[in-house]
Amino acid sequence: MKLSAHIDPSTPLSLLQELKVDEVILGVDGLSAEGGAPLEEALSTASKHQEQPWSVSIAADRLVEQRHFDSVLQAAKACQNYTLRVRDIGLARHLNALGRSFHLNLESGHANRIGIEAWKEVFPMAQRFVFNHQMSRQNLLPLLQSWHGTETELLGLGSIVMYYSPRPLLSWAGAPKTSVLQSEEMGATRPLLQEHGAGVTLSYDKWLNLLPHAGELEEAGLTHLRIDLRRAPLDLAPLLRPALRGEVDLREHWPTPLLHGFYGANRSDSIFSKLVGRRPEEGKVLLAEVVDRRETRLLVRVHHPEGLAEDCPLCATDGKGREIRWSTRRLWDVGGEACERVPAESLALIERPKNLAVGTYLYHAPNSGP
Repeated sequence: MKLSAHIDPSTPLSLLQELKVDEVILGVDGLSAEGGAPLEEALSTASKHQEQPWSVSIAADRLVEQRHFDSVLQAAKACQNYTLRVRDIGLARHLNALGRSFHLNLESGHANRIGIEAWKEVFPMAQRFVFNHQMSRQNLLPLLQSWHGTETELLGLGSIVMYYSPRPLLSWAGAPKTSVLQSEEMGATRPLLQEHGAGVTLSYDKWLNLLPHAGELEEAGLTHLRIDLRRAPLDLAPLLRPALRGEVDLREHWPTPLLHGFYGANRSDSIFSKLVGRRPEEGKVLLAEVVDRRETRLLVRVHHPEGLAEDCPLCATDGKGREIRWSTRRLWDVGGEACERVPAESLALIERPKNLAVGTYLYHAPNSGP
């Protein structure tokens, strides 16, 4: 797996050499959604980096309004010696028609496999696909495993852009071009609002850190992991290589709070893991799941392949961990008509022994035939 570094012109070459980066990414003001150096300065910096043992690409990931399209094309043409990283589909289509390879940024939206693979078919000149870091581990890893032979990239360490607009909202409102938002509704969160030549971004005040999962991502087939050095503390940046190897926990050193985002389980989700029936219990025959409650009945979705029949012995666990046993003495379909059996994946109404929570799994009571 290769290491990509998003830098600015002031990033020391010695640091990049120490980190052994494989690629540097430069932003251009007016082309990059998060801003960057003026075009001439960015191209001058890019030229110097071409002499180094890493590749150079240009972030051109702004959303292009129609009135700016021609000027963006001119700037893109000036960067013809470098690979562009684009998000705007119109610009991607233009580059594809020219036969010019590019990196397609899918970090905003595009969180499902069908949508991502559609762009792979539409843009054969897309050399690399930058995946959305909001994809969960259980969805991302299988996708990476099926994309061997195609360059893929994921943000490994950096700020999370929560919102982007191509419009100069802060200038229009007469506000400073860099502002930290504060309000009682946001609690302790202090997101950063910045205006650049390509619009406005709102960045979360905690950084995404997937470096502890680098080995797992590489094994799944990720080809490029990106780190953001533009706002990284330079004195701590040398810790990144040890962190990639799992030798250093950045949380103990980094000044900005770090989190793994949606990659794995969140602490905010932990209460749901304690709900009754969150996952079916091994060794038990699952019959149905509670999806709603009525005064005297439960609305359940039948999961057993043979359906749910009258006089079927049931057991479940209530919110206090007590096992409840009863049987389906009477059974109704979703329309309220009495019936003897409801087929699999259908809704059924059964008598309610207790006020069982939505999401509770109903199992076949032990010591009884199915």
